[in-house]
Amino acid sequence: MHQSGPILDIVRVNRAKGAATSKYPFSLEIIQNLTELVFPTQVTFFVGENGTGKSTILEAIASRVGFGKEGGSQNINFSTTKASLGTQTDKLAAAMILSWRKKPKDGYFFRAESFF
Repeated sequence: MHQSGPILDIVRVNRAKGAATSKYPFSLEIIQNLTELVFPTQVTFFVGENGTGKSTILEAIASRVGFGKEGGSQNINFSTTKASLGTQTDKLAAAMILSWRKKPKDGYFFRAESFF
């Protein structure tokens, strides 16, 4: 398989033992059970019902890479959501360890909700 662009290989979640799972986003079932995400191809689709944590995981990954959680480049950082929700997503981002096949030097996090 030819891979020419930056490629995220694995995201591991390293939660401290006894971390509060009663608070968002750790209260979401998908995140309670998340230890590792493997990205075998350049394109990955997250599919599921509303409220299951798909966007939360993507926003945490974006935050960990250095993008704003609400979209944009690494040089653009704005917030239109409640600060408390962003802080909780930052806690998930801090628990993530990213492993790259090829790490990007720049990029853009396209978040549909931010570009309507």
